[in-house]
Amino acid sequence: MAEPRARAGGIGEARAIEQSPPESSTPTPPLHRSFVVLQNDRGQWVARERGGAIEGVFLSQREAIRFALFETGSRSAAVILDDAAAL
Repeated sequence: MAEPRARAGGIGEARAIEQSPPESSTPTPPLHRSFVVLQNDRGQWVARERGGAIEGVFLSQREAIRFALFETGSRSAAVILDDAAAL
């Protein structure tokens, strides 16, 4: 079995935690991804893929939304703002 890979990320950087895909699977294309953008209890803005494979932590809501839009191929309907949630 493949070892999990992680790309370290600080504030303003994204990190991906994923298992190496089996030979037969393909990566999730941007058109099938969706993100939730919310503020954590530290005041940072988090853009998290609904499946949990990709997450970015940012100082501003604008940057979190920008990242989520980039990851979804600029599909605004795939980016959900969640003001009520806290991590």
